[in-house]
Amino acid sequence: MKMADMDEREYNRFQNLEAQAEKAYKDKQKSYRTEKIYKDGVGEFCKYLAVETKINKIENFKAKHVIGFVQQMQERGISPATQKNYMAAIRDFAERVGVDQRTIPTNKRLEIDKRVFGHVDRTWTNREFTEFKEVAKEYDTKQGAGPRMELILDIARNFGCRLEGILNLDINAVNKALSTGELLTKEKNGKINLKPVERLEQREILEKVKALGEENKQNKIFIKTDFKTTYKEVQNFVYNNRGNIQNEDRIKSADARAMYIEHGKVYKANLSIHGLRHTYMQEQREYYIRQGDTPKQADLKVSQLAGHNRKEVTKIYLAKTK
Repeated sequence: MKMADMDEREYNRFQNLEAQAEKAYKDKQKSYRTEKIYKDGVGEFCKYLAVETKINKIENFKAKHVIGFVQQMQERGISPATQKNYMAAIRDFAERVGVDQRTIPTNKRLEIDKRVFGHVDRTWTNREFTEFKEVAKEYDTKQGAGPRMELILDIARNFGCRLEGILNLDINAVNKALSTGELLTKEKNGKINLKPVERLEQREILEKVKALGEENKQNKIFIKTDFKTTYKEVQNFVYNNRGNIQNEDRIKSADARAMYIEHGKVYKANLSIHGLRHTYMQEQREYYIRQGDTPKQADLKVSQLAGHNRKEVTKIYLAKTK
């Protein structure tokens, strides 16, 4: 449902419901990324309530409203993954405002299909990474704040950190990594993750990161103003430049997933900063196998590196085109 399709009464009801929902997020309880996903999900639910019901107080929603919302998503062809994200958002919202969880049907009752893990190749090629680094150098020169973007790409590529973890890096964490051989990052939902510092190239990158932090006299090495602005800056940098660099056979992630379901073939998705994490995980798996591990043992180690320890989630990182 688009706001442009609402009549005046529906739009006013939506604004009222959304304003009520916004109060529940006054105190941050999740990571920036998760909070945004949840707020977006509740926002979509507010649109549904505004158009399909006469509810004026969001806490008054019932099971029938949730069922109708999910049925509408299914009719519109919304992916099971997004349906599950939106349901997680509604449950999180209910917990924040004290709505009885028994009001919310289970995903099984809602007949939300099981999520299909993996089957989208998000990895970068060496050429794509090399050319993106050159663009990053030009970007950094114009910004005049040192090799920020270049080093963000380097860390994502060589340590497999999520963007949250990279932006949360401080001088102490880098110094400790150089001393102990393990890089500690605070990532998704505040979860602590450790990455081994095994190669000379990794140490050289960390030394450059340390020098950047000391030169700019910043504890949070990569954040110029605030976390949210910097997070978006990095995403926009990749988005705005990938069209001139990425291979022509890349397509949208959602399209790649749909193509797999239809044809059973893995396709390459458009470049994203998170794709460098996938590249790291696949290369680490290949390294472990060269060192003598079985594929199963290598998968377990990659799962531990990713911080999931779940076989089905590890498949996401190991999807690869033939």
